[in-house]
Amino acid sequence: MSNINEKLNAFEKTIMEDAKKEADEILAEFEANKNKLVHDMTRTAKKEADETIKAEKEKLEREENEQLSEASAAGKRELLNLRREIVDKVFAEIKKKIADFRKSDKYYEYLKNAVISGIDSVGEGEKIIFIDKNDSAYKEKLESEFKTAVKIENADFLGGARVSNTDRNIVCDNTVFDRLLEERDAFLEIADLSIEV
Repeated sequence: MSNINEKLNAFEKTIMEDAKKEADEILAEFEANKNKLVHDMTRTAKKEADETIKAEKEKLEREENEQLSEASAAGKRELLNLRREIVDKVFAEIKKKIADFRKSDKYYEYLKNAVISGIDSVGEGEKIIFIDKNDSAYKEKLESEFKTAVKIENADFLGGARVSNTDRNIVCDNTVFDRLLEERDAFLEIADLSIEV
């Protein structure tokens, strides 16, 4: 019987060793799978975190750029409004001085010179002189002096005259309004009030 017990003990020992070996292998495989799973989950979580951080960073950059653009646009609008105010004040003062000049004795000489220059510019042919309604008092005097038809325009030229050669379809604009428009653009450059958009 002792032989059977020895055999049973040896058999039990072998089974226990095999079971322990199998349990160790299962534990080792479990540990390897667990480590792989933890590594994969860590890598996935890091990737997701990086993507989230990148998306948030891009969103913040977009928002910052939008705010900068809005601030820049608001600044330009304010600058444009200020420029418009300055130009309007300057040219309102100029218009007032022009209105005073038109009431002076020197104005008719200016008007006459504007007509002479216009007639010279349009050349030979049938001509018409255009003046604005505020200069209608000079109509007959101009017609008599230049032997040319003078028409009154409803538009305010701010003084001066426009001469048209109807035979050649040429117009010479010697109105103060036209000169003032040219000067307004030049004024923006000279006064360094140009704004790049």
